[in-house]
Amino acid sequence: MFGEDLMMGKSIGKIDKKHRIFIPSFTKVKEEDELAIICSKDNYIKLYLLQEYLKIAKRFQELQKNACSIEEYKKYEQEIAKICTMVDSVIKVDIKNRILIPQIIMDKLDWNNKEIVTFEGNGNYLKIS
Repeated sequence: MFGEDLMMGKSIGKIDKKHRIFIPSFTKVKEEDELAIICSKDNYIKLYLLQEYLKIAKRFQELQKNACSIEEYKKYEQEIAKICTMVDSVIKVDIKNRILIPQIIMDKLDWNNKEIVTFEGNGNYLKIS
């Protein structure tokens, strides 16, 4: 599973004409892994295992259910919203260990003419630039 262990390593890849990218094997990526894409202002994306984001949001939901005040309830609500709005897109890994970068993200990062990308394992996420 993607991010099963700490992701360490670097490699280079290509974006094909359909905006697909092969994910490096050092990430332990598997078919059907669901990944969260988070765009950076510095023209790169971070890939996280979606399941990890969901775990955090669910923890906040449990805390929210047990809130003792309206202020505390609203605080957890804001935290849940922050987690959900941080994710720019959710994608699934295909049978060939590729992901499809959505057009909206390609446009946002101005990657439409970009072919070569670099992968950098940063512990619990993969940086693609």
